[in-house]
Amino acid sequence: MKKLLSFFLAVIIILLSVFPAFSKEKDADNFLRGDVDFDNHITIIDATTIQKGVSGLITFSELQKALADVNGNGVVDIIDATFIQQFVALIIKSFSSAYEDTYVPEYFREHLNTKAEQINTTMNSLSENHCAFLWYNDAHWTYNSKSSPYLLRYLSRHTSINKTNFGGDIVDTEADITTAEGLKVMEYLNEWRSMIKDIPNHHSIIGNHDDGNATNNLFPDDYIYSFLLQPEENNDIVKGDGYYYYIDDEAEKTRYLYLDSAYKGATNEQLLFLENALLTAEEDYHFVVISHIWYDPDYDNYHIRPIPIAGLNKTALKFLSILDSYNLREGKFADCTGYVEFCIGGHAHIDYSGYSESGIPIFITESDCINSRGIYNSDLKTTNESSVNAIIADFDKRKINIIRVGRGEDKIIKY
Repeated sequence: MKKLLSFFLAVIIILLSVFPAFSKEKDADNFLRGDVDFDNHITIIDATTIQKGVSGLITFSELQKALADVNGNGVVDIIDATFIQQFVALIIKSFSSAYEDTYVPEYFREHLNTKAEQINTTMNSLSENHCAFLWYNDAHWTYNSKSSPYLLRYLSRHTSINKTNFGGDIVDTEADITTAEGLKVMEYLNEWRSMIKDIPNHHSIIGNHDDGNATNNLFPDDYIYSFLLQPEENNDIVKGDGYYYYIDDEAEKTRYLYLDSAYKGATNEQLLFLENALLTAEEDYHFVVISHIWYDPDYDNYHIRPIPIAGLNKTALKFLSILDSYNLREGKFADCTGYVEFCIGGHAHIDYSGYSESGIPIFITESDCINSRGIYNSDLKTTNESSVNAIIADFDKRKINIIRVGRGEDKIIKY
C-alpha cells in the first residue's frame, strides 16, 4: 500500500510540474522576454541558461525558445545571451531595439524609421482589394554591401507587411563548382541564405546568373534548387516541374506567380503551368506575376548611363501573350473573372516601367548591389549602398506605390 501511495504521489508531482509548463507554451506574450527560467526577473542566470541551451547541455521548450530570442532575429544563439548580460549590466535599456542597434547600420536608422512610417501610412489608406510585399532584386552578393537582409528584417518588424519577394541574381561571378573559384561562389550563396533565413515569408525566383553561368549552366540543377527554392518550400506552394510555382494569399485574394524567364525559359511545360494557374484560381482573384527578366538592355549602347532598354524580352512576350489573353477574356479564358494586376522583375539594374498590349503594368527596379548601370551613385557606408522596396498595390484605385528604401526614388504606377 505504501509503495502504491508513493507511486501516485510521484505521478501527481510530475503532473503538477508539467501542467504549468503546458500552460506556458500557449502564449509567449504573457512572459518577460529573456526570462527563460520563469522567475519573473531578467538575471545573469537567464544568460547562463541560454548558453547551456545553445551548447546542447539542456533542451528548450518552444516557449523558452521564443523568450530566449531577445533580439528577435528568429534564432537563439550566444548573441541573445550577450544581450541579456548587457541588459543586466544596464548597457542597454530594453530588448526591443537590440537587434536593430546591433545589426542595422547607424546611417540607415533614421531613414528606415521614416520609411517604415511612410509604409504604414500607405497601408492604412488602402482600399479593400490590395496586396503588399517587400521586394529586392539583383543582389549580386559579390558586389553587395550585405545590408539588405537587415533592412528587410527591420521593415518586416516595423510595418504591417508580412511577405518578402526576391527577384533573382544572388550571385555575379560565374564559375565551375569543381574549381576554387566556383567554391567561392557557393560560399556567397550559402552566406546569403544564412542571412535571410529569419526574414518571414521570403520567396525567390531564379536569375540568369543563379545557375553559375547564363549559357553553360555550370551549377547542377539540384544544387540550384537546394539553395534558391528548397529552403522556402511550404505546404502553400504549388510547384511546377521546373523553377516556377505559385502561392495564394487568401487574405488578399491574390495568387503570386513565380516564373522562370532566366534559366530554362518559356518551356511548353511552364506555359501550360501558367495557363492552369490562371484557370484554376477562385473567382475574382488577383494575379501578381514575378519573373527576373521582362526587359532586355540595349547591349549595343551598353556604355550609356542609365542603360537604354531595347524592349520586352522574348520569353516575357510569351508570358504576356497568355496574361493579356486572360485579361481580355479570350479563348479558354472567356469565363474567367480574375485579373492580372501587374508584373515585376529586375535584370537591367534600373527603374523602368511599361505596359502590355492589354494594359498590364510591367516594371523593373533598381538593383540591390553596388550598381554602375543606373543614374544613382552606389556609395558604401551611406543609404545609397543598398536598394530595397515596399510594393503596395491598391487594386480598386488601380495604383501601385513603390516606396524605395535606400538608393533611388519612390514611384507611383497607375493603370
